[in-house]
Amino acid sequence: MIRCRESILLGASSLALFVFAACASSQPPSVPSMEAPTPTATLGVLEATAPVPSPTPTNTRVATAKTPTPTPTPIAPLPAASVRLALDPQRLAVVDQNALSATAVAEGSVKALAAYLAGPATSDLEKARAIYRWITDNVSYDFQGYLSKKYGDQSAGAVLTRRTAVCAGYANLYEALGNAMGLDVEVVEGWSKGYGYVTNTLDEQPNHAWNAVRLNGAWYLVESTWGAGFINQDKQFTPRFENYYFLVPPRELISDHFPVEPKWQLLDAPVTKLAFLAAPRVWPEFFENGLGLVSHREAVIKADKQVEVTLSTPQDTLLTATLRKGDVKLPDLFTFVQRQGDVYDIKAAFQQPGQYTLTVFSRKIFESGEYHGTLEYTVDVAQGDPASPGFPTVWDSFFDNQIGLVSHPGGILQSGGDLTVTLAAPQDVLMLAKVSRQEQDLPDTATLVQRVNGSYEVRAAFPGDGEYELTVYTKRAGQEGQYHSSLRYVVQVAGAAPTNKGFPTTYEAFNTKNVVLYGPFSGVLPLGSTQTFRLAVPGAEKVAVVMGNDWRYLDLKDGVFQGDVKISGAEVGVYAKFPGNTQFSGLLTYTAS
Repeated sequence: MIRCRESILLGASSLALFVFAACASSQPPSVPSMEAPTPTATLGVLEATAPVPSPTPTNTRVATAKTPTPTPTPIAPLPAASVRLALDPQRLAVVDQNALSATAVAEGSVKALAAYLAGPATSDLEKARAIYRWITDNVSYDFQGYLSKKYGDQSAGAVLTRRTAVCAGYANLYEALGNAMGLDVEVVEGWSKGYGYVTNTLDEQPNHAWNAVRLNGAWYLVESTWGAGFINQDKQFTPRFENYYFLVPPRELISDHFPVEPKWQLLDAPVTKLAFLAAPRVWPEFFENGLGLVSHREAVIKADKQVEVTLSTPQDTLLTATLRKGDVKLPDLFTFVQRQGDVYDIKAAFQQPGQYTLTVFSRKIFESGEYHGTLEYTVDVAQGDPASPGFPTVWDSFFDNQIGLVSHPGGILQSGGDLTVTLAAPQDVLMLAKVSRQEQDLPDTATLVQRVNGSYEVRAAFPGDGEYELTVYTKRAGQEGQYHSSLRYVVQVAGAAPTNKGFPTTYEAFNTKNVVLYGPFSGVLPLGSTQTFRLAVPGAEKVAVVMGNDWRYLDLKDGVFQGDVKISGAEVGVYAKFPGNTQFSGLLTYTAS
């Protein structure tokens, strides 16, 4: 049994950071040497789950070690499991439900509770699970004790009676219940990257405790404190069961738990304390969502003006990011996330020197709701760029619909009156755009959006000098309802021609049929002029320019409908007939003047 001294883990479970419950031991053994048993290993756990091979890294975690240390006597690793055990879903339901249904009589003593929890269990694995499920549901984290440093009695019996604990109490109760069931359980003391953790530093004394349990001859790790819930922004404990921390793979838990005794890492090549400190902070979602480090494998990044971090990410996982300086969250303008095949590029721009926190969030594409804190870096910026244009503002649909920047990465653009932005998007994504000034929308003819060579071209025409906003909207083809805001640029215009008349009006068929207009682009055509119409209309049988009752059919040459037409009516429409339709569909409308 151990007594307790505390720190708590700061968790980032959503776009608003919150705190996981955690704790520490008050009177642990002396601090172990920073040397590690031979052979040593870099903290390869973070790249181990990458779904695709990672490019050659730009640096490694052990690069910060300045002087070699003596090689200690090798320590034989404990027999550790090579794979994570999993209960049969039906058995899991039985064990969990029994643990959640314990009566006051069954909870009267450690011995009585152990007998009750072991009742339906048919294996040591089920016993270990029953203990974890009961503790995480019935013991609340003593946050007030943490704040006051008055932890109270953390013995198993006291915790069972009081139903509150810090990490020592969680670990002691798990050990006692396990021993009462005949399980081989140990309390593991060490350090965690918890609340108040400063990058690249650890407390002099260990500040946390968790458990190891032997099942089928191999050791597994259990973290019931962090499995029980979190401290919310009102500094209150919020119960929330976290299945992840039951039998955590050693190569994952080492990312934020460093035991005093290297043997409890349960790794063939134990990680050094230097490597542990150098690794970025990660949360369970990093592993559960299959992320891998590609570019930056250390917690601290040195940068000037801008930084770009690359992570390997499965196709069904979405990422976003935030940037903070101290406790202040910076505007979204200064971070940008974009998928490139099987990796995400995460960019951050810095206008001032100083220390920043870059936090990455993730969720599965089929999930709804919030993104969850996944990975965190500290960025030391030696030189900022006060004139940095930052990045476009983006919304959830940017990520959900997998939009990518092709031409303009900056959030503030300069224009002389016309602008063309190129964006990548899957084939089933439809796109529209709108220009606004001082919160007033300009006519739809201020923009023209069309898919060209697999990407979208977003054209904008500005009627005069000044500052505008160009907003892009998207939705999936076949999806009912409105388009959703996806990204926004700020456009500063100087030198705009007063004769800029914008573009023709486009209709739904123009977007859904992937029509490409090659000309004319001006929305206002001189009356009596001869205009060359050229547009690709995939699948169309006929395309005509219509002015009142005058229909001028265009010729199809090399996949493009084209022809010269003399403008003779006040309104000029372009229509197309598609197979199976008896009527023509409207594509474009021009005004003649």
